[in-house]
Amino acid sequence: DEVDLADGSYLITRISFSLADYTGMSIPWAPPYMPAIRLLLENDRDKIWWNKAYDVPRIRFNGVRIGGRQIDGMIAWHVLHTDLAKDLGSVSTVLSPEQPRWKNMSETRPAFYNAVDSDVARRNTLRAFVALKEAGLWPLYLRHILGVGEISEKMSGRGMSIDADKRLEAARILKGKREKTDSDLERIVPVEIRAKFVYANPPRETEREVQGLIRVGSREVPVCIHCGYERPPKTHFGKPTPKFPDRHGKAGDVELKDVGEWARLEPLKISWQLILRYQEYKHHPKVMRGKGEDRKATTDENALRQMLLKYPDDEFYKLVIQERKLKTLQGRYIGYLEVDEQGVERVRQGIVVGQDGLVHTVFNDNPSTLRWGSENPNMQNLPRTTNELTSLVKGMFVAPEGFTFIARDYSSIESLLVAWLAGSKAYYRVSKLDAHTFVTLWVLYELEKRIPFADVPQLSWSDADLKDYLGRMKGVYKHERQGVKHMGHATNYMSGAKRTQELLFDELEVMVPVSKIKAFKEFYLTGLFPEIGRWHSDLAVAVDGTRPRAPLAGQPTG
Repeated sequence: DEVDLADGSYLITRISFSLADYTGMSIPWAPPYMPAIRLLLENDRDKIWWNKAYDVPRIRFNGVRIGGRQIDGMIAWHVLHTDLAKDLGSVSTVLSPEQPRWKNMSETRPAFYNAVDSDVARRNTLRAFVALKEAGLWPLYLRHILGVGEISEKMSGRGMSIDADKRLEAARILKGKREKTDSDLERIVPVEIRAKFVYANPPRETEREVQGLIRVGSREVPVCIHCGYERPPKTHFGKPTPKFPDRHGKAGDVELKDVGEWARLEPLKISWQLILRYQEYKHHPKVMRGKGEDRKATTDENALRQMLLKYPDDEFYKLVIQERKLKTLQGRYIGYLEVDEQGVERVRQGIVVGQDGLVHTVFNDNPSTLRWGSENPNMQNLPRTTNELTSLVKGMFVAPEGFTFIARDYSSIESLLVAWLAGSKAYYRVSKLDAHTFVTLWVLYELEKRIPFADVPQLSWSDADLKDYLGRMKGVYKHERQGVKHMGHATNYMSGAKRTQELLFDELEVMVPVSKIKAFKEFYLTGLFPEIGRWHSDLAVAVDGTRPRAPLAGQPTG
C-alpha cells in the first residue's frame, strides 16, 4: 500500500524473455499467464537483466520470486567503460551495431518493443563478457561483481523490517511539522506576490465577505442611488409588482462607484517563481549562475543558503529550506499521511515496502568508481540522525525477531588521525579521552567568558581525572559541545569560516556569526593546538607552494 502507483512504475503490463540470439517473447503480465511467468522467473537458472536495480524490485513488489544469479549486463559494460553511457539503446550501437532502431516503438508496437529489449540485452551482455576476457578484466568481474553480487542478492532478498506503527507515527509528526511550516509561510509571504484568481466582474459585497476575497485594485461599477445595490438589473427599477415587490425608483437611477477589483488567493505554493518575486519585493539581489546567455537566477539549495546567510533575520529563506527538507523526508523516506472518509490513516509514497512488509534495497556497482551503490531505496545514504526529524527515518527500521542491530564505529578516529598527522601529542591525548568536551570548556572560558578558570580541564591532570571530569561535563554542556565539535572538525579539514557556517546550519540548523567562527579557529590553532596550524601550513606548501591563510601566531612567514 505504501507505493504510489500514479506514475505506473510499479504497475507491470508486460514482461519479455529471450533464450537465443534474435529471438524474444513478450508476455502480458496478467493472471492467465502468471504460472508461466513464475516458472521462468523462479527457476534456479541465471537471469540476465539490463539495469536490474530497476526491474527486480518491481517484480518482487508484485509478489514474484526470482531464482538463480541475477546478472546485470549494464554493469558488465560499465566495468569495460566506466565513463560511457549505460542505457540499452546507446550501448547497442557499440555491442550490437546490426540491430535496427526499436526504442521508438514503445507505443506503436509495445509487444515487439518489449521482446527486442530482452533479445538485445542478452546479446549485449554476452558480447560484453567476450570484451571483458579480451581486456583481462574477466577475473575482476567474476570476483568483485558476480561473486559479491551473490552475497548482495541474498541481503536484498532477505530485506529489512519496518515497524508500521513507528512509520505511521513518523508520518504524523512530519505532517504536523509541514502544516506548521506552511502556516508560517502563509503568514509571512506578502499578499502582493501571491498567486491570485482575479474576477473579471467584481463579486457583490455579500459574496466577497463569504468567500474571503481580497481587494487588489480599483473597479467602477454602476450602483443604485437609492439602495446602493451593485450592477442593478432593469427589473430593479419601477413600480413594485407581485413578482418584484422591492422595485423602486426609475430606470437610470444609478451612479458609478469604485467597488474595487477583487481576487481569490490561490493555495500557497513555494515555487521558484514565488521565491524570485519575494526577492524582488524585498529588494534582495538574486543569486545568479552561469555565464553569458546561460546566466540566470537560481533558487537551488545553495542559493537559498546564501540568502539566509546574508539575511539571517528573514524568516522566509529558513522556512523554505525547512519545507524542502520536510518534503524530501516525506516523499523519499517516511511517506505522506492520508486519512480516508472513515478516518483510517495510511501512509502513501516514501520508501517502497514489498507485499511481504520488508524493504528490499538493490545493491549495485553503478558508481563510476565501481564501488558498491544501493537504490530503491538507497540504504547506504539514509539521512544522518542529527536531529529529531532525520532520526525518524532510521527509527522506522527494526531488527527481525531474534536479531539485534549493532553499530560499529572507530571512536574519535578523525581527531586521532589529525593528531597523528600533525604530530600533536596533546591533541592525540585528549582525543583518546574526549577532545570535543575539552575544547568546549576552554571555549566557554576563553572566548565566551561563561565559566571560571577553575572549571577548565588542564593537560597536567592525569588521564583518569581528565576522563572522569570530561565525562561529567559532556552532559552539562551537550548543546554547546555539538557546535564546537563541528567547528573543530571543520577547522581540522581547513574549511573556511563561511563554509563552516554553512556546515553548522546544515547539521544543527543554527546560524553562527562568521566573526565567532574566526575567533574559534584562531584560538583552536594557536592557543590550544598550534601543531595543527603548522601542519596545515606545511601541507599547503608541500602541495602547491602556498599557505592556507595569513600566518597565525607562531607560524613561519616563509
